Amino acid sequence: MNTDQLDMVESLHRASVKPQEIEAALREKFFGVQPVLKDIYNHTAKIRRDGLLDDTPMKALENFLVGNGFTFYTRESDTDDRTEEIFFCHSELHKMWRAFPEVLMVDTTYNTNMYNWPLVQFIGVTSTSQSFCIAAAYVIRERQRNFGWALEKLKQMLYDCMEPRVILTDADQALMNACDAVFPNATKNLCRWHISENIRRKFKGLYSKGMGMDFAYWWKVLYHSPTIQEYDHRRLNMERHLIRDDRAGESFVSPDSF
Repeated sequence: MNTDQLDMVESLHRASVKPQEIEAALREKFFGVQPVLKDIYNHTAKIRRDGLLDDTPMKALENFLVGNGFTFYTRESDTDDRTEEIFFCHSELHKMWRAFPEVLMVDTTYNTNMYNWPLVQFIGVTSTSQSFCIAAAYVIRERQRNFGWALEKLKQMLYDCMEPRVILTDADQALMNACDAVFPNATKNLCRWHISENIRRKFKGLYSKGMGMDFAYWWKVLYHSPTIQEYDHRRLNMERHLIRDDRAGESFVSPDSF
């Protein structure tokens, strides 16, 4: 790209125009030009890097959060000024959290940034069963102390408001302990998706490939049980059918008892 084209890319990027839209604008402005999307990404990345030269990464992050309507908290190491935790929540999502605090889902992702800090995501659920991101936090390690700090900040944002009644997590013991300490009155459950994924991985080596459809169906029926009694009834039917199918070598049996 020539100088005029690069200047246009920079101008549109600073106006928050998406790279795909910048590409289309270049085609329209410079007839016959075939811009490469990768070149646009590279140039906008250079613009961002150049803008950070005078700031540390932490200062640049703080400037971004302040400039885009986020409330954020940081915690420094006990031995130096190095930041160990960052919690941030957008003002609009803060309103959603206070309107729908009944259900809280907490999940942690890994290896998503150059510092390899776990990213803790806090998810809420509206009265129409739609999920929304409440807030997020980077923590330096997966320990109760670190998770607890982030949960305390989340709790502070519920001042004069009810606390969660139900909290869903994976089986991370440090996270579960932190939830118990910060929200002792909430009912704690394991996330159904994590349970399903764990069962699916363990099940793969136990039965033949043809049994996979059977198990997936019966498990779905089982976890949608509306009551404990119905759960017990469906579990027994699931065991009976899977054992029968395994012995007979059948690929799928359509249940008539539900």
